[in-house]
Amino acid sequence: MYQKIINLFTFGKKDLNVGVPLGTDRQWAFQYFYRVYDQSGRYVKGIVEELNLNEKKIVSLGSGFGAEEILFSKLGNGEVDCIEPDKFSCDVSLHFMQKMGVENMKIHNIPFQSFEGDKKFDLIYASSPSDWMRRDFREIVPEKYMHFFNQFSSDKSFIVINFYGGEYSYYLLRSAWFLNSLMNKFEEESNFRLLEYIISNSGNHASAILSNFKFEIKNDNFLKLFSKRQGEDSVVNFKIDKFGIPKISKFESTIFPYLALVKKIRLEIAKKIKRILTSRTGK
Repeated sequence: MYQKIINLFTFGKKDLNVGVPLGTDRQWAFQYFYRVYDQSGRYVKGIVEELNLNEKKIVSLGSGFGAEEILFSKLGNGEVDCIEPDKFSCDVSLHFMQKMGVENMKIHNIPFQSFEGDKKFDLIYASSPSDWMRRDFREIVPEKYMHFFNQFSSDKSFIVINFYGGEYSYYLLRSAWFLNSLMNKFEEESNFRLLEYIISNSGNHASAILSNFKFEIKNDNFLKLFSKRQGEDSVVNFKIDKFGIPKISKFESTIFPYLALVKKIRLEIAKKIKRILTSRTGK
């Protein structure tokens, strides 16, 4: 109870090396796999086609039960490496790999910062890994992720990041501060630049698409595919243009995180009051 109160007044965890597993119940895990697999087929196919990823090398950071990763392997006909530190999640992935006859996919049951080798990837995929989404959001991109992006990207590589859950709720994802900070972080510490930032109408889900070479997303079908995956309409909040990356003032970078924290606390208090009133009225 006390820890929950303390967590309410923080920006997120500072020392989270491994995220929280999706779950440990086998029946629930199978149901979750099929739900994600059914919802994500068109979305993954759109990524493969729009980013020209057929027969390319793909790595997924925090791959969970592997539903989208199996889709990448089947629809892209390339090599897919899944890095997942939770053994139960890896076992679920292996079960479905065998059941669906997937041969071009490999599971690494390790934290991704332990991944080694000279392999370079054409797509680095991260869909709401909890060790990122639960960390202090002021980091924007944790350094261990930035290091992986720089070390294991090919000469012509993409990054796709799905943001939702943990500290990355609507008050953060739909803010200009977060979007500008994300662009500046990659400009300062990598060769990657933001191509598109897509956000759901509720603001609870966002997707960032980046590349380390000149590339233009021409098909706005991405918008529909992202909406299909999230179950709600979405809008393109940002699309790369000639005006460059906006700079963030020192005042904005200092003040906004505290404003977001106040919104977070207010939201949680409102939820608590609603639960109390519901329990009393039975409605």
